[in-house]
Amino acid sequence: MKALSSDEVLKQSRGAMAQWEPRWREDCKRMKVVFEQRGKPTHRDFLLRGTGRRCVLVGLGASLEKQIPYLREYQNDVDIMCVDKGFQALMEKGITPKLVMMADALVDYDKYLKPWIERTTRTILVCCVTGNPLWPENWRGPVYMYVNKDNINSEVDFSALSGVTEAIPAGSNVGNALVCFTTQLFGYDRFLLIGFDFCWAPNGNYYAFQWESGKRGYMKHIDALSIKGEWVYSSANLNFSSRWLKMYLQSITSARIAVRNCSSPTILEWPYSELLQQLKMARAAKQRAWTQQEAEQFFAGHAQQVDLRPDQLQDLNGLLSAPAMQPLTVSVRSVTKECVEFAKARIPQAPQPVGGTA
Repeated sequence: MKALSSDEVLKQSRGAMAQWEPRWREDCKRMKVVFEQRGKPTHRDFLLRGTGRRCVLVGLGASLEKQIPYLREYQNDVDIMCVDKGFQALMEKGITPKLVMMADALVDYDKYLKPWIERTTRTILVCCVTGNPLWPENWRGPVYMYVNKDNINSEVDFSALSGVTEAIPAGSNVGNALVCFTTQLFGYDRFLLIGFDFCWAPNGNYYAFQWESGKRGYMKHIDALSIKGEWVYSSANLNFSSRWLKMYLQSITSARIAVRNCSSPTILEWPYSELLQQLKMARAAKQRAWTQQEAEQFFAGHAQQVDLRPDQLQDLNGLLSAPAMQPLTVSVRSVTKECVEFAKARIPQAPQPVGGTA
């Protein structure tokens, strides 16, 4: 499949902004209230938390249906994270995800979340500031937010409106956002994609467990072959998103981030792996022990720096003995007095006011 051009991506961004900007701006204002009420949590909380484990990322493509039994059986051997519309599907099948990604301004709260709202205490919600505010406003568990960074710099305005500055690449749909967010932060040994179909079979459901007769008609823009040669249908948006995700996955391979595509049928051109085999491997691997280097990377990513002036050194002992903190090292930055005097002599004096009267 042909790679996306910069013009195609730019056209997609401008089209979305033209259609949704007024709604997105209003949603950002409500998101700001929730963000401040939650104490402005930061993505740093997730940094390298998955090292030594494997993760399953769940989209809502119809191929998810046949994967559910495997996912339920092995759910304690992997961490499971899903898109917003997938939360209902997983909960109904006895699977509680670790994290849910919500991105769409119109994702239905009453349909996909409200029946399960009391059972969200054990799950993290990560939401785009232009998503449906009803989700974070009612969520019982932890809530984190992000802005989409795109090629028209929309993140500047949406950050100002929401107060949220942490960004991920604008991936054109919630599934791609989930991939971006998790691969850039968690450090899992391997990511397994299921339900990332970007298509539907002629006689299959549009979404997993949902026929969606309307979308099967007006969203049928493309007749295509899956990566296994099966006849499928797709839409312009789904086709765009699959091409975008392929480019993103190619861009992170140099960072040795391992992603396996376990979706079938799918038009996502990424090497296919059988989910059951991958889950058996995850069970056998269990929680892998960290290397010393991984431990050091984890500490470096979560370390907090405290800067004190010489006249505040008496406060150092209290900071080091705080119950919530465990000091690893203490560094002192100093120079000789001669250096200070030498520098002072070379610091320009403050500019003098210009004379004259009004």
